[in-house]
Amino acid sequence: MRTNSHQKHIIIAIVLLLATALLLTPAISHAQGPTPGDKIIFGSSFTLASGESLAGDLVVFGGNVTVQQDATVNGDVAAIGGAATIDGVINGDIVAMGGIIQLGSHAIINGDATAIGGVIHRDPNAQVHGNIVETNGDKGSTIGQIGPDGFQLTPIAPGEFEGQFNNLPFHRAERGPLSWALHFLLGGMSAVAWTAILAALSVLLILLAPRPTERVANAIRHNILLSFGVGFGAVLLTVPLIILMAITICLIPVAIAIPFILLGSLLFGWLALGWLLGKEILKAANTQNATPIWEAIVGVAILTLLWRLPTIMPFIGGVASFLVMFVAGNIAIGGVLLTRFGFRDFPAQPAAAPTPPPPPESVLPAESSIPAEIEAEAEPQQPIIPPPPPPAE
Repeated sequence: MRTNSHQKHIIIAIVLLLATALLLTPAISHAQGPTPGDKIIFGSSFTLASGESLAGDLVVFGGNVTVQQDATVNGDVAAIGGAATIDGVINGDIVAMGGIIQLGSHAIINGDATAIGGVIHRDPNAQVHGNIVETNGDKGSTIGQIGPDGFQLTPIAPGEFEGQFNNLPFHRAERGPLSWALHFLLGGMSAVAWTAILAALSVLLILLAPRPTERVANAIRHNILLSFGVGFGAVLLTVPLIILMAITICLIPVAIAIPFILLGSLLFGWLALGWLLGKEILKAANTQNATPIWEAIVGVAILTLLWRLPTIMPFIGGVASFLVMFVAGNIAIGGVLLTRFGFRDFPAQPAAAPTPPPPPESVLPAESSIPAEIEAEAEPQQPIIPPPPPPAE
């Protein structure tokens, strides 16, 4: 797993640049003509005056949206990179990315109100017949209405917005063609963002900790069912363990740290599992000279897309995404725990038996070093004259 240091920095830069380019591509490529009945506006604001109505969805990029009193939008409204001021009727959802949503006293939202990277200012008389979601970096994420009366979800009145069940995520009768396109666009952007971020992290992990990553991958490869069982058991025990430790005041810091340890295990194991997947895919494709870095990029990208991409499909996609995370996530956590966060091999390698010392060599040489001629000369010569016989008695 050796790579040239110069190539490492080049690959990291390429991955980060590709991630940035991919995140910007969908917004650029979406510059097409409006669908009949819908409005798409780039770089300017839009105002629906009082008494006017729009039969379709409204999407504004880089501008503000204003729907005045007695104005009606029969579709969804999205302000991307701008604010939305609503004092009329929206027969659909209202979404603002990077801006605020201002709901006036006459505003009626027959759907959800969502502010991503912003907040929602709601007049007490404004009606929202759906969920109110705020995702703000300073305030975190909230679902519902927080105001003088506390946390509140406004229910849908019977018969309103074509029934009480139209607000479910897998049943949206009023969703138009542009709304579906926007849904797929945002879902695809989210999947690409997750893929790019995790692929870049996998490159850094291979460069900084190649040996621990290899240990986790090998443990998963040879013990995949055991890894799943250990990971699933760890997830099941997390909540009871946190509650048990929280009862004891001195263990509260440990209870707070447990979720972060579990998330860290999931991330580490996910990257190692992705590297293993990429290694097997490139091996099956007979790719020559595949480096660990490219194995990690390919595997983590495929694994992450299998997890995030189905979410753009209503209901069924969410189930498929959950199954991928349930199986792969538990395997990833189990592989990390089996190897003690990559510090030990699993199963542990047996210690090598000591090599017995060689037998001592004999002091005497195995063969005589005296030349054969000298040995022959050294042999005793037979006497030429035999000795006389012994005297007779």
